[in-house]
Amino acid sequence: MHNKNSFITTIQGIRNMLNECELMCNTALRLYENKEFEDANEVCMDMVPVGEGIAMLVRKLPLFMGRSDTKECVEKEIKDFYEIEARITKEGWIQVVIPFLLPKREKGTTEYLRSIIYPSLQDFFQDKAPINFNKAVLAYRHIYDKNRKDRRKRDHENFEINMVSDTLALFALPDDGPDTCNHFYCSKEGNKECTEVYILPQKDFIEFYKTRVYKVD
Repeated sequence: MHNKNSFITTIQGIRNMLNECELMCNTALRLYENKEFEDANEVCMDMVPVGEGIAMLVRKLPLFMGRSDTKECVEKEIKDFYEIEARITKEGWIQVVIPFLLPKREKGTTEYLRSIIYPSLQDFFQDKAPINFNKAVLAYRHIYDKNRKDRRKRDHENFEINMVSDTLALFALPDDGPDTCNHFYCSKEGNKECTEVYILPQKDFIEFYKTRVYKVD
């Protein structure tokens, strides 16, 4: 069944956010042309959640048309576009590679991160025996492009990780609270920007540190 009111409301929401994004684009361009690069970067970073919000609303539009296969088709488009990789490492750890740095922590919704990550994780885990580390480490490696020397590294608390952690916990952790899971964060340089997330037993953390943190990339 078509949902006319929701469709029209969503279209208007997209238009409003596109207008907001256009204003921010104009501001960023003016700052860039004035060589105010740090301020231009901040405006660009502020555009990220706006752009993701637009994408979230666009993904909802087909759902209002009433086709039974729409949700699966939309999720396939998301998986094909972002190409998030999930694997079991040779050590038996879970590794998820997200092909971008996580956005800056914001007060607004982060549901878009879940909508990006969840379909790929669901595909990966659906045909595997349950993997559940009762005492685990959830480790984040923020990888910066080594060729972009102008890219300023952010403090670890400024990354939006909560939604990613919560989504991963659905598949491989009882929860990501302190009683069952320790958290670890580091930043490294590599050939391209991405975010690597690992879930591993606490007893393996020293090995993880030696091979993924202390080693020279």
